[in-house]
Amino acid sequence: MKHGDRHRFSAFLLSWLAHTQAKSPWLLWLHDGSPSTALSPASSAPGYPHGGFGKSRLLQSSLSLVRQRFPGLPIVWVDGLCAAAHDQLSLVWQIVEQLQAAYPPWQAHTFATIWERLQRTGQLSSSGRQLLIDLDRREQLWTALARDVEALRPHLPAEGPTLLLFFDHLEQLLPSAQALVLAPGGRFPERFGLPRVKAVLASRQPPDWHQPLWKGRQSEIVTVTLPPWSAEEIRRMLAQEGALQTSATGAAAARLTAASERLHELTGGHPALVQLACRQLQSNQLRLEELARLDQRAFDERLVAWFFRQEGPLTWWLLVLAHLLPGSSEPGLALSWLAHLLSHFSARAPGQESLRKASLLTVPGVRLSCDGKSVSLQEEIRHLLVQVGWRLLDPDERFRRELSRLVLTHSLAALELEAGQVLPEPDWQAWQRLQLLHHLIIEHQEGWRHGKLLLTRALAQRLPAEGSRLLAILQQFEGQLSPPQRRELHLWERQIQQLETTEWGRRPEQAEPA
Repeated sequence: MKHGDRHRFSAFLLSWLAHTQAKSPWLLWLHDGSPSTALSPASSAPGYPHGGFGKSRLLQSSLSLVRQRFPGLPIVWVDGLCAAAHDQLSLVWQIVEQLQAAYPPWQAHTFATIWERLQRTGQLSSSGRQLLIDLDRREQLWTALARDVEALRPHLPAEGPTLLLFFDHLEQLLPSAQALVLAPGGRFPERFGLPRVKAVLASRQPPDWHQPLWKGRQSEIVTVTLPPWSAEEIRRMLAQEGALQTSATGAAAARLTAASERLHELTGGHPALVQLACRQLQSNQLRLEELARLDQRAFDERLVAWFFRQEGPLTWWLLVLAHLLPGSSEPGLALSWLAHLLSHFSARAPGQESLRKASLLTVPGVRLSCDGKSVSLQEEIRHLLVQVGWRLLDPDERFRRELSRLVLTHSLAALELEAGQVLPEPDWQAWQRLQLLHHLIIEHQEGWRHGKLLLTRALAQRLPAEGSRLLAILQQFEGQLSPPQRRELHLWERQIQQLETTEWGRRPEQAEPA
């Protein structure tokens, strides 16, 4: 399916939602692909693309049609970029609240009673640091919720879906999304004992059928591939944005087609890079006629020039963010952290100026979390800023190393003091991963020892999700490791896979509730 074909996707989505027979796929997986792929069965998923081809916008644009077709259907949107999406209990409450709003007068009284009792006895905390709840408390909460769901059944519609879940940026929850499941023996995504549940999963990658979470589930999933923009789609976008008028007025159709094809080659059809090129064309900083003469390096430098032309602190904030982010395995960096770090940086940096969130939203490839508290970059934009922007501004890396040292000299306790509250466990873990990355940048062997300590602790506490994120950071430096250290990496990888297999899904839920 190609960019811009929203009507086709929306029609497909509505048709899939309407099919609620027991053997119909109840999961729809939207992932990035290549221009040669289209609507496809799960058994023909392609390889691993670069991604960022507009999945979130496509899903959001379809929501109004879904609500028109299925009025009253409870819809829960879970954004992997948001910290709350990684909280097992927050997700359960979000779903309970949507069900209560959709099916009055039903209320989850038993669940709420058990929840309040666990909180009153100190077994649950409404705030502060807390790891995933243990099996005993999970079973208590699930038993209570299952009893409430049984009382909900008379209020459910006789046909059609009863609950629709959207999991956007799923790659931020994988490979340990199973940790979000409340029901002992259940499988992600959870159906909470309800019949005719539907779930849409949006991820850069297609399902990995070798991963324990998806192994043997081909019949449950239908995949939809969203390819990068084609040369013709790029040509239409340039025309819509007025770039053709400013750069190639009166040019022959053949020349315009050739220029669009060249732009497709240089950007790989990635929307954020195409949008940057379009802005340069609009401002006459780039001309279509030049594209044939520019090699990849020169073209990338022309794209980065757009960032250098921005006024205020925006460019500086984005460059710092690109350097600080541990990579695509992380959901993002808290804006409060970024502001805190920059307030302690050298006076020659403009980062002490305040930055409006609205400015961030004008930049292609910048993503704010659902709560607006953290920011991340699409990998292609992060790579452009790190490999091209920083190379031009900081060729000897001294400036970046000073930034890394700044991370290591600040503790999260200082951020807590500034925020006036105890930050949750996921924030502590994210800060530890951030410091691990910059330990490895500044002093590789010290960083390795620190990473080994954090990873073995995560394995001992049976936290496969945290172990996976730590491992992803260490793997970025695999080329600098000794053979024994590489063997340790592979051993940890196997141990994490074993945890994912045994910790949760010993009795996976196979059949849809009747």
